[in-house]
Amino acid sequence: MQLGPAAIPLIVQKLTFADELDALQLYNDLETDPETDPKLEVDLENESDSRQRQANPIVDFNRSRNIKFKALAAAWEDHQNSSEVMFSANSWVYASGEAYEELREMGPSIIGNIMREYAFDEESQSGWWYRMLHALVVPERRYYQSVSKKNQYEGWKNWLEEGAKPDSVPVHL
Repeated sequence: MQLGPAAIPLIVQKLTFADELDALQLYNDLETDPETDPKLEVDLENESDSRQRQANPIVDFNRSRNIKFKALAAAWEDHQNSSEVMFSANSWVYASGEAYEELREMGPSIIGNIMREYAFDEESQSGWWYRMLHALVVPERRYYQSVSKKNQYEGWKNWLEEGAKPDSVPVHL
């Protein structure tokens, strides 16, 4: 799948429907979070009830991951709005803190969550999600003289729409 782990939220959504349970194999192929081990064996020959029983823990796990993501995103936003960060001359302090590090540890499977936040909140398009995406996709730190945050959003949106290839990550925009 071209989108890789960024597609996990979409695949999990499919798993909530009885006629979309063939997505189990795709989910297992893309999921990299060690908390999902052991991965469920998919038996496409079994009845729909059996596949639904296999899908339920995946849906539950991702619900928990979404709740954790929301809480950490809110904590990271609080960090960004703290006086020690807001009045710092160093923009890298925005991409720091305990919540930021915990989000990074969640790995590429939260790219879909990030892009959803990025897309539906115009204010966040002027925020620091692009730094989180760089940290998840391209681990080495990149330094910029100046950045257009709106252009960064457009670059990441295009990156995702064009298949989320690691070699086509947006750069200084």
